[in-house]
Amino acid sequence: TPTLSVFTSDTLLCAGTAATLSVNGASSYSWSTGATTPTLAVFPTLSTTYTVIGYNGPCSATTTIVQNVA
Repeated sequence: TPTLSVFTSDTLLCAGTAATLSVNGASSYSWSTGATTPTLAVFPTLSTTYTVIGYNGPCSATTTIVQNVA
């Protein structure tokens, strides 16, 4: 089972600005936005929880990150 670590480039955004979410610990990924890359640019207007699933072959793990918006 993958052990995922997920990070944001900015723990508290101003509305309308961007953050980059990054995940590691698996060989492929699927974000709740539909993205499949290990990094994801987000532009939330409200604090938002993002979910990412990491896959290593047939094994998977899920984690979440909250991007806070001021």
